[in-house]
Amino acid sequence: MSRLPRSFINSNFFHVMIQGINREYIFEDEFFKKVYLKYIFEESVMLNINIISFCVMDNHVHLLLNIKNIEDMSILMKKTNQRYALFYNKMKSRVGYVFRNRYRSEPICDERYLYQCILYIHRNPIKARITEKLDEYEYSSTMEYSIKKVNKILNGNLLKYTDKRDGEKLEFIDIKENQDPEEVSKIIDKIILNTKRKLNIDAIDKKDKYIIGNIIKEIKETTTASMMTISLKLGISKTSVSRYINENKKNNT
Repeated sequence: MSRLPRSFINSNFFHVMIQGINREYIFEDEFFKKVYLKYIFEESVMLNINIISFCVMDNHVHLLLNIKNIEDMSILMKKTNQRYALFYNKMKSRVGYVFRNRYRSEPICDERYLYQCILYIHRNPIKARITEKLDEYEYSSTMEYSIKKVNKILNGNLLKYTDKRDGEKLEFIDIKENQDPEEVSKIIDKIILNTKRKLNIDAIDKKDKYIIGNIIKEIKETTTASMMTISLKLGISKTSVSRYINENKKNNT
């Protein structure tokens, strides 16, 4: 895709795609997918870039970014991809390029296209016949969006609306992590540290459902952290985070 002069781009939303060299499976298993997500989220926090949606497939990645300065997008992708390339080559005992050319980016300039892009990104695993349901693929942001919202997107209601049944309003962009990502990260670190001090332990046992459940409960009560953020901080899957959240909701009803 040819690059547009920055002065002609009037958007803060971009659909970004990167692909492995020669379409190789550079994210061939969950380990490599998690590493790339870790790097992209760490770099996005440093640059104050919101990752609206994402999907990591075996040989490519789709991202929907909300940025303030267009120059930051290049910095984000360069730093993330350089870190991953060094890591991947070391793990595979290889040298040379890891990614195919430069990343591709496309500005999103209207609301309808924004929601179509979210749906397109989330449908990648279905298109590849990896899964039959949107919310079953662990390495995308699908679970950050309610099933109700996804269903309405599927039905073509992509613009602002007020649902007559429950008064739910869908804003232009509605992401859970509306706090400063860096501040959210600090709060979570503090919660984990306080838990370890209180229990006089050096590390959190991921298999201890009581401890993990209480940490997630406190995180959700004090921050707007997304499931992906919690997952990366605690080193557990988004599916597990979702399960703990649902269990806490049941206990509070």
